[in-house]
Amino acid sequence: MKDAELALSFFKFAYEFQKQKKFNDAIKYYKKTIELNPNIIESYLNLGHILCMKKQYKESIECYKKVIAIKPDLYVAYSQLGYNYFKIKEFEKARLYLQKALLNRQYHLGLEIIVDLLIKCLKILDININIIISWLQIASYLKTIYIKPDLYEAYINIADNLYQINEIEKADEFKQKALKINYIPKNLTNNKIINSQKENQTRINKKNHIKKKNSKNFINNCIDNKDNQDNHYLQYKDKKKPDFMIIGCPRCASTALYEYMIRHPQILPTAIKEINYFNNTNFDECLDLYLAYYPSISGNYIIGESSVEYLYDIEISKRIVKFFPNIKLIIIIREPVERAFSDYKHICKIHNIKQNFLDFIEDEALGKNNFKIIQKGLYVSYLKNWMKIFPNEQFLIIRSEDFFERRDFTLNRIFKFLEISDHKFNFKSFHPKPHNSFSDNIRIKLSDFYRPYNKMLENLIGKYLYYN
Repeated sequence: MKDAELALSFFKFAYEFQKQKKFNDAIKYYKKTIELNPNIIESYLNLGHILCMKKQYKESIECYKKVIAIKPDLYVAYSQLGYNYFKIKEFEKARLYLQKALLNRQYHLGLEIIVDLLIKCLKILDININIIISWLQIASYLKTIYIKPDLYEAYINIADNLYQINEIEKADEFKQKALKINYIPKNLTNNKIINSQKENQTRINKKNHIKKKNSKNFINNCIDNKDNQDNHYLQYKDKKKPDFMIIGCPRCASTALYEYMIRHPQILPTAIKEINYFNNTNFDECLDLYLAYYPSISGNYIIGESSVEYLYDIEISKRIVKFFPNIKLIIIIREPVERAFSDYKHICKIHNIKQNFLDFIEDEALGKNNFKIIQKGLYVSYLKNWMKIFPNEQFLIIRSEDFFERRDFTLNRIFKFLEISDHKFNFKSFHPKPHNSFSDNIRIKLSDFYRPYNKMLENLIGKYLYYN
């Protein structure tokens, strides 16, 4: 058998072992594949992924470097390199690879992980707030154009932020993309368009001058320039404020809900769905970083985020009302027993916990774990506290069951609440993944426990929930 044929056979063996989670065998056969044929790019990708899962980060890095050597434009390798370097605390290398991954991402799935790691790197490296804000703004506009690719202003704003951080070639690339969009926003007057084009051309004309600056000196100067840092904040304090927040609840289809909502023509997405700014233990009352997560596009657009743990902390409501007293608050709930079981499955997967549902909730009751999956279904206990801070008319409570069973009706109910137009969606529906069930005895006991709380919630919001 020729080496190429044998390599292909080894690759198939490796892939099957990988699917069966027999990772040591998969590693063995991927390495055999590479020995016989070092040009099968999938071998390095899959081997790098397994080594990363096994926390063999340095070996994983070598695999992804081979990927880039074979295919320099396969930018998934850059994001994986950034992640691996972050895990071994080589933050400068992580930053460089994550920046490249972000600027060349072709779709928004996976963008949030890149943005989150990049911002962590920049903060660890003590990079000036101006640069962090620029990268957040770039990410927010990238997310916007993935979903709404004809927004001329988004490309212009990406380019403007890239110029500010000395990414000249990429800035020019996005400027050219803007010019190729034969689209003029109705709200922009001819004078504004002409002025914008003149300003852009001026920047391009200065390109050679800026290129002469050493990139390291540029960043160092920015770090030392305190006045420059303060001026950037002055620009952001007058930025458009969020119109809505989804403040709860986890494992209730909030991700699917937000994904649908940001596809409404009048809703723009945040750089990442769950910013979690207001439940940060190091909460900063200066909102420049927070508002940088939002795109700033002129016109009849609204913006909002979805941080579904907000509901469970009354201090968060006090922080939010201080800055956004008129914000509209959306809460999506789910039958609490089903929510708890879904949370249990999710936690077990993330933390590799091998424990049945009954033992898990008994440990929670005894204080042996702090996941609070039962407590988080006591919606009324938290909502009544928020309703002491915000008026009732600023809340909309929806059931995830209604969202899945009557999707368009539920979404248009939300859009009416947000005072924007109705919209009909034509793409594939999101549905919760089916999971293994649990005993009727546990279900009955939990349902009995939740029943009085469900009743109190119905009385509070004046709506029958069908959960009893």
